[in-house]
Amino acid sequence: AAVDHLYSKVVKKIQGRTSPRETEQNIFKDPNFPKNRNDQDSTDAVQGEFKLNKSFIEKLHCSTFDPDAYGCSPIKASIPRCVDRHDSFLGGKASYLKNDDNAEVVYEKFSLKPHHVLRINRYDSVPMPVDPLDVVIKVEASTVSRLDTTIRSGCWHETPELPATPGFDCIGIITKCGTQVHDYGFKEGDRVVSIIKWGGNSRYLTLNALQVIKVPIGVDPAEGACIITTYMTAYQCLHRVRNKKHAKDSLENSRILVVGGNGAVGQALIQLALKAGAETVFATASEKHHDLLKYLGAYALGRETNQWLPKVKGKMDIVIDLVCADGYYSSYVALKKTGQLICTGAAGHPKGGFSSNWWSNVGKSANFMNKAISYDIIESLLSAPLEFRHDLIYLLEQLRKKKIKPNILARIPLEEVADAHAKIQSGGLDGSIVCLPWSKKAVYRQPFRRFA
Repeated sequence: AAVDHLYSKVVKKIQGRTSPRETEQNIFKDPNFPKNRNDQDSTDAVQGEFKLNKSFIEKLHCSTFDPDAYGCSPIKASIPRCVDRHDSFLGGKASYLKNDDNAEVVYEKFSLKPHHVLRINRYDSVPMPVDPLDVVIKVEASTVSRLDTTIRSGCWHETPELPATPGFDCIGIITKCGTQVHDYGFKEGDRVVSIIKWGGNSRYLTLNALQVIKVPIGVDPAEGACIITTYMTAYQCLHRVRNKKHAKDSLENSRILVVGGNGAVGQALIQLALKAGAETVFATASEKHHDLLKYLGAYALGRETNQWLPKVKGKMDIVIDLVCADGYYSSYVALKKTGQLICTGAAGHPKGGFSSNWWSNVGKSANFMNKAISYDIIESLLSAPLEFRHDLIYLLEQLRKKKIKPNILARIPLEEVADAHAKIQSGGLDGSIVCLPWSKKAVYRQPFRRFA
């Protein structure tokens, strides 16, 4: 109880992570440091050197992928070097890391073009605890998600201090502890998870012990990484954020619509809603994803609004919109009079904007405001940290018992994070992408086949 009380007070003040990069900030202020490393002409030239001969989507059709199969020219560009730091742009053969390298993916400016800004920084040392509650984590897995691409583009409501590392969450092993960490039940060798907003696509992290949660023995790190953000978003949308004035206390016998059901969060929503007793879960997606939705137990609907709205108009108890195709207006129309709309995504707006007529259509409607509620995972963590931790522990235990199963589309090394960002931005994925920072090669799931 004492730990929970302290956790709830301190979590709002936690600053995030530290890395070896923070000891090198003065290097970037050196007048001799190249000023044009982020110029458009420079990045275009370098990008031309490292452009992959095989596209990311082609590799998705392979069960395994050998880095040597890239067929790229060796890196020839002149890369600035710093003390205890080695830089390389993502994509070339020569950039693949040695097993003993400490490394992270970084970007030094915001951009919609991942290959122009994402690079790998390598270090000759690993971080050490500084504060009494610091834990150094050897990262085993972190997700690569649409939220990462939004943050990297500078379109999220909060932006990191540059240079920054993508990766909204992480799972890993504690390798070093501060002097007071053992008092809170953690020790070297414990596997833990954390939401960190940025920094996950790296090999080592330093976090505050109050930021991390122990992982049950037997949980696969890649699957555990999917739970942290993806399944937490789905679970809390279904069980925590619904306005009880306009929704049932229980999900039993409810009709639920998931707008954007083919994505990782959409699939998690389908699994958890049916597990909670929902009568029917409807999910919208392109026709190529319908076999997957049916396999998960959902009633598949077309992607376009005119394909699904006539079938569900005024019939849904709950609508969870991950797309925001028209400012959530169609999702609102699909509700019963006592229905609840949960807005937790804008995949239909890669730049984070809304349709120009959103406010005139629904923004002024008091009835819409009463029925709609938004969900943000960071807001949930900060406003109710004990509840958040309880839910995450519950989901990790469900994963250990194999009651839930994340659909992992690809397990990739650090070198392919830029490719993953580009593919996520292009849309159409039907699963999670997980970065395994110590992996030498990527493993891709075959495209879904119902009777494979």
